[in-house]
Amino acid sequence: MKEIKTRIKSVESTKQITKAMELVASSKFRKAKERAESSRPYFNTLYNTVQDIAKNTSNNKNVFLKGREVKKVCYIVIAGDRGLAGGYNSNILKTVMAHNQLSSGKVIPVGKKAKESLSKRGYEVIDSIVSVEEAEYQDAARVAQVAMDAYKNGEVDEVNLVYTKFISALTQEPTLIKLLPITVDKNTK
Repeated sequence: MKEIKTRIKSVESTKQITKAMELVASSKFRKAKERAESSRPYFNTLYNTVQDIAKNTSNNKNVFLKGREVKKVCYIVIAGDRGLAGGYNSNILKTVMAHNQLSSGKVIPVGKKAKESLSKRGYEVIDSIVSVEEAEYQDAARVAQVAMDAYKNGEVDEVNLVYTKFISALTQEPTLIKLLPITVDKNTK
């Protein structure tokens, strides 16, 4: 009987701890969701502005507007810092693998899991941001400069951003956007 009572107390204690962890996780999720939703309009406006500038520019000599044959690709991959996130990290990596027709490439991983996984698969890591949660503006500016320099110097012929678009708590869509060269649909001018 004593063992059963001890076991019951242990299960109840574990239940309390689990409940506390659930509350902390839901609070973190709510804050992350609010940040993601509040940054979406900024991202869309910025992306559309760059497209408009590229459409209306008359300087075709700009290196970032000139496309070339794609032999070397660079991916800026944003994934999580930890595992146990279901398909979150694996879907991002599958997107990179599916898009990359070459056997290797250069990557700029953002997050611990992206760096670990891509470096194991033979991708050359040219820069990284170790933690998504602790990333700051200076880190993003540095990564952007590294990617632009690699494109400008001919080290890569295309730069893509791979991230997860938040749709709902149960649905996150892996998304790939070509950043460089900046391409514009001529029909929308």
